[in-house]
Amino acid sequence: MRVTFEMNQATLTATDTIELEEGTTVIEGFKVFVKPYLEKGCIYQEEQAFVVNNRMAEEDDVIHDGDKVMIFPVMAGG
Repeated sequence: MRVTFEMNQATLTATDTIELEEGTTVIEGFKVFVKPYLEKGCIYQEEQAFVVNNRMAEEDDVIHDGDKVMIFPVMAGG
């Protein structure tokens, strides 16, 4: 299945469509997506929020063919 991942952070901005196995979770897909960037020395904020097809998603939600996963850094304020 093909899934598009999009990440826009100060330290890493990327969009890729990748091939994944059926039954892949959001966090598993994220790890596949980000791996080549980590190998190049890129870094990203550890805390992430995931949105799949414009809806908030949990790390263990299963993604499907054609889904778009957006990754946002979790921000705190006070």
